[in-house]
Amino acid sequence: FRFVALPPTNLADLVERRLVDLKALVPQLVRLNIAEAETPIIEVTESTKGFYKVYDEIASLPEGSDFCVIEVRSALKDELSILSKEELNSFFSRIVKREIQTKAIFTEESLLEPRKQLAAENMSLLEQRIFHVRVLPEAVLPFQDLMLIYGDKIAFLFPESSLVVAIGHRRIAQAMRTLFETLFVLGRPIKEPWK
Repeated sequence: FRFVALPPTNLADLVERRLVDLKALVPQLVRLNIAEAETPIIEVTESTKGFYKVYDEIASLPEGSDFCVIEVRSALKDELSILSKEELNSFFSRIVKREIQTKAIFTEESLLEPRKQLAAENMSLLEQRIFHVRVLPEAVLPFQDLMLIYGDKIAFLFPESSLVVAIGHRRIAQAMRTLFETLFVLGRPIKEPWK
């Protein structure tokens, strides 16, 4: 092999040609990046593991953040029976420790379920959580399942069939949060929901 140094002008011409080629590709690369960011990520899970995964993601949110929940009595009753006492304890403990706030729309009937179903230790943790609760009549919420909005995700949980559909997409999450906030304003505030 024989190595010879490239004259500086030839090197500059070579770099210039490659730069022109790269600049021609930039619009296509930008479009690919936008398409990737705009594509929702949809996960469907048919097991209690899917429920716990959603709860784990919520409990891993940054300290002081919040998430939104809409739930009627039948969904809350089923939800509390899906996870074990230990799983609920872990979730509640992490939420309390990280001071993650819960903005919730419940029905009056649903507020009675935790006291009926939770162990004393978990009920105590539930009472320590930071809640902003509004209630609506069950007739206004003909929604039989559970919806959670957190970060850039929306999760629809169907406790009766242990089905979870989670959609990760910033703009969809923003739209759902806007709808949530509209319903939230219509609800009647409850200061101490679990007392």
